[in-house]
Amino acid sequence: MNTAVFKETVTQLDEQLDKLLAIAESTGTQQDVVEQVLELKEKNQGKDFKVLVMGEFSTGKSTMINALIGEPILPEKAVTATAIITEIKYGEEKKAVIYPIPGKWKGGDEPFEVPVTELKKYLLINHNIKDAKETQEEINHLINGVEDREEDSHQEGNVIASPFERAEIFLPLDILKDGVEIIDSPGLNDPASHGDITHNYLPNAHAIIFCMSGHRAYSLTEKETLEKLNSMRYTTPIFVVTYFDQICANIDDGDREPEEVEHEIDQFKRTVCADISKHTDLVNEQYTSLLGGNGIFFVSSRDAKKAKHSDPWNDELYEQSGYKAFESYLSDYLVKCKGSELSKMIVEGIRVAGVEATRSLNEQYNAADLSLEEFEQRMEEVQAKMESAKAQADLFVKSFDIELSKVLSDLKTTCRQLPKDAYAQVDSWKSSYKCSVKQEVLHPKRTAEAIAKEFEMHMQNQYESFALEWSENVLKPEVTEKMKKIGEKLEGRAKDLDATINDIKTGLNLTHSSPDELSSTTSKVVSVIYGLLTFDVIGASSGAAVGMSGLIQGIAANIGINLVVMAILGSTVGLPGLPIVIAGEIVQILISGTRNKEIIKKKVCNKIVEQYKKVLSEPQEVDKLVDNMYSQLQEQFATLSDGAKKATFSDIEKIQLESEQLLEDKKNGEQAINERKENIQKWISEINEIVETSYNIRNNSLA
Repeated sequence: MNTAVFKETVTQLDEQLDKLLAIAESTGTQQDVVEQVLELKEKNQGKDFKVLVMGEFSTGKSTMINALIGEPILPEKAVTATAIITEIKYGEEKKAVIYPIPGKWKGGDEPFEVPVTELKKYLLINHNIKDAKETQEEINHLINGVEDREEDSHQEGNVIASPFERAEIFLPLDILKDGVEIIDSPGLNDPASHGDITHNYLPNAHAIIFCMSGHRAYSLTEKETLEKLNSMRYTTPIFVVTYFDQICANIDDGDREPEEVEHEIDQFKRTVCADISKHTDLVNEQYTSLLGGNGIFFVSSRDAKKAKHSDPWNDELYEQSGYKAFESYLSDYLVKCKGSELSKMIVEGIRVAGVEATRSLNEQYNAADLSLEEFEQRMEEVQAKMESAKAQADLFVKSFDIELSKVLSDLKTTCRQLPKDAYAQVDSWKSSYKCSVKQEVLHPKRTAEAIAKEFEMHMQNQYESFALEWSENVLKPEVTEKMKKIGEKLEGRAKDLDATINDIKTGLNLTHSSPDELSSTTSKVVSVIYGLLTFDVIGASSGAAVGMSGLIQGIAANIGINLVVMAILGSTVGLPGLPIVIAGEIVQILISGTRNKEIIKKKVCNKIVEQYKKVLSEPQEVDKLVDNMYSQLQEQFATLSDGAKKATFSDIEKIQLESEQLLEDKKNGEQAINERKENIQKWISEINEIVETSYNIRNNSLA
């Protein structure tokens, strides 16, 4: 893939960051800038693009990945599924590393290396599917309560769940060489994967490829999953519709005219595109003009693999398979969209750090003109104000912590409302279910299992979508209002602290005439709070939030994203005993001899609904949900508190460093002061050059 340009951009920007870091460290007074640059360097190291492949069980995800990388690395089976997250990365040596779930594997908790040829036993879910002859034996087994466990697995109902959390596969392939990582994920509707394995990985992904089988594209549960992704702000998934060669073969039965076949194939594509276009912004003009496509691809993995394995390479077949256009689009998407976003953030971060460093250096330059005697006198004069500023800062931080604690306590009560509100919706979720399972008259067990799988996925989608909406409409407004009140209550103290710090700077002649976005302690505190709440520290520091009014307006507008996602991750309904319960219900259906699909559906769905109502109403289960949400709120608020404290004292600490450095230079005589002033001018010039060069690097990469 053509990501080499982006990697070169990352390297060049890192060189500019190193130059800025060297200047900040040389001044002896720029610790806050040093920390900013180090944070930017860490963000800039994300040279690898993580491409997460999502989709339901048996939609051809693993086969698609094998076709994309050109090697049959991942197992492709119809009756098994990927059990764990599998990260495929570049490596000079072909190998695989398995990471156990702590306490779940007999071999211990440490990662271990395995041959790539033996991956199958570690990556797959064993669905323990039995044929009709074994039905009575299974009934007896379950009725007798026998629980069979494999040595390195744990039984969950009628599946063997994996004791491993993820795997890394290293391959010396060109497609991975420039920093592309392809991540295979468990099927979203597979009962053994519980979906959350994939959902929890989402924040790490730079791109999402959503696989759909051409045989059942845009199923009910796929529609619900996509709606949930969109509500969580994932609005640019790339779609791959697999088995397109089989769809075409089914349409072209040999008895139709070519024009009729072409028309029906085109109609199929139009119908699918119309459905899934509602779930991706990539169909909009801003993306289609940039990327030359709409992000929807109809592919034949079989043809792609044949093309890549042909000797010589069969480019015509590869293009026919749909993979040539897909691979080119994915490369452009990563570089032009995701790479551009990252480089923009880094360049803007360099500008912000440069502004802060230059402001401080200008202040020192002005103060350097004072004589030693006058500077010492002024330091004595502002000493009392320094102590006052420290006391004011300490009071501000303590007051902020007290107010956050009050908000946190109130929110725990609010969190208890979610299970109650969700409980009231369970029956309507059940009513909205439209079963798409085809009845297998001779295999009622398979019919029941398929219905249970689809209905469980439907209910989980309904719950998570409801929780997202609840977070937006209930949790977010309450947090926003309470944060407004904190801002209003502390506004006076923040202004007093700003005034004291400005008096100290004026007294020491640490002033300058050039305005900038971070001219007060208040704006720094607000920037930190805003940034922590919105994941946009750089944007906040660039002037997106200034003063206490910025806290009120900025947070009110932007607080929702991570709180909503946090609430969802913290409130997912866990039904650990559900597979066993459903297995028992299926046993009863088989014993009764029922083969009617509607009766089977009613029994299975009622049992799942019963379990949902239990989890959402029983005090012990509700406490688990609420405690999970509350613990994440606590973690978020602790981060806010730490960030606010650091920002509140940053100006005071910087004044101390600057005054001590200037005093030392003045004591060393006029030559030392002149050298200091010359260095300041040189540093400011170099900083301006670094900022300009960084912008040029990004602009050249986009060109």
